[in-house]
Amino acid sequence: MTGRLLSLGACLALALGSASSSAAPPSDPGCLAQGAGSTGIIGVGGQIPTPATLQGRNGGLGGVAPAGVALPASVLLKTLRETSSAEYLFAVRAGRAYVRPGTAGIGAAGQPWRVLVLPSCLDGHLRQLSADGGLLLAVADDGRVYSHDMPGGDLSPERWTWRWGPYFWTGSGWDLPPDVRAWAASDFDSDESFTDTAGREHAPLGVASVYLLRGDRRTIFLQDPWLPADDSRQVCGPERGTLPLVGLSGSGSTIFVEDVAGGLWTRLYDFDVSGGNTVVGDYSWQRGRPASDTRWQLPGPNWVRHTSPPGPVTERISITKTGLQATQRVLRVEGRSGRRTGVWEKALTASRWTFVPTGASLRGTVIRPSRQRFQADDRSFEGTVSGKAVQARDVNPECSPIHLHVQIAGTVSVDLVLHLADGMRQETRAQGLDDTPREYNGALEVMGFDHLGPQARAWVDANLGGQRITTAPVALTTTRMRFLVQCWQLTLGGQSARTDVPRVPADLGMVVGRTTERQKDGRRPDVCR
Repeated sequence: MTGRLLSLGACLALALGSASSSAAPPSDPGCLAQGAGSTGIIGVGGQIPTPATLQGRNGGLGGVAPAGVALPASVLLKTLRETSSAEYLFAVRAGRAYVRPGTAGIGAAGQPWRVLVLPSCLDGHLRQLSADGGLLLAVADDGRVYSHDMPGGDLSPERWTWRWGPYFWTGSGWDLPPDVRAWAASDFDSDESFTDTAGREHAPLGVASVYLLRGDRRTIFLQDPWLPADDSRQVCGPERGTLPLVGLSGSGSTIFVEDVAGGLWTRLYDFDVSGGNTVVGDYSWQRGRPASDTRWQLPGPNWVRHTSPPGPVTERISITKTGLQATQRVLRVEGRSGRRTGVWEKALTASRWTFVPTGASLRGTVIRPSRQRFQADDRSFEGTVSGKAVQARDVNPECSPIHLHVQIAGTVSVDLVLHLADGMRQETRAQGLDDTPREYNGALEVMGFDHLGPQARAWVDANLGGQRITTAPVALTTTRMRFLVQCWQLTLGGQSARTDVPRVPADLGMVVGRTTERQKDGRRPDVCR
């Protein structure tokens, strides 16, 4: 959730004060100066000049790389040692970085690899790089993440910053977790576009994201420089997170993963597209809206499975932007075609793969199809609504939707689908649920709405205003599910719930997010007795 709206940012900063962060500033005094780096300074960071730009040139491009440093002719597969942005190819060797002009991983003709000039505290201490669009992220030896926004192609070392987190990319930083198996930077700029699930085209708000596959091989975590640097935001994997994953890449808010059987999946997902940014974004859960209604359709896009290449592949996968529309991406997978080694590639929307031979030895492990599965992380919540038994049998808020069954009488029942999107927060919190309520934006959808019998219709009229789709934000704890508009309450297994533990002080980001969501929906304050 990056910023293009200075006035809104200033107002919110005054309203919210300061937020907590999960990391302290760097312990190395030599790195403290990078807290003043221009990257992420809302509205003006890219316009702040550097010594190089004052001379009319882009900074950061040092001398030609030494002949003894092995560097690739191209970067078809983005990794954490070799990556590419909209204008450059990057590589890490022995703690130092190298750069070459190029697009989509292909080096510009006649342009050699050069030394990337880094701040003194990073030079010689670089461990990993990931780039996309206009975003470059670096991880130092100590795990600290540094970011650079490369405005106009300027790579000046003065732009690097370790700042990360609320408010508005001014937080005290973020350290890469030690159990990360794969991660990728993603940049989805406001001059690009995407098509929502209703077929409407929109410009993104401008969002930087980081996708991380953790050690359990099933959990994809989401980081955003405007959001708390914690483990509280996840992207549910394919098939409700039951597939073990072996590879991950990302570009332009599109996540690309490979499962343990070699299945290849993509999903358009970031904090804004998913429906979380109610402060700036305008969303609607209602379908069939007129073309003049420009709100973003929820729920957001789900996973799409792709055809498999007609040959063996490894876990080394990559996705790269090729245009300004979210469908303009190229997928690449390391593999073989007959006895030849190289890369399988196809456009995101294409069905056929093309083999690009490289002759290089495979650096990944050939996938041996496996039927391994994780058990779905679902729980059952139960209660009564207007005297009727209600069961939500597959509650996993990160893997929306949730299915509810309402028993009306005898064989008469109503089935509901609860769609959820994680809400706004500006304070850190732990992964998953605990006894402190966690709020989600949501909507209830009545299944078979047009064919309800009289008793079922009467229940829907009385409890859901007779609507097919009804706004239904939810507050969840480990043992309780509260519907904030409908004033329903379900508990884990229908048993007594533990007492809620309120957050003190309140997360003002959550308060502002809920208030703007309610105002845009035209609702009065939600009051349940």
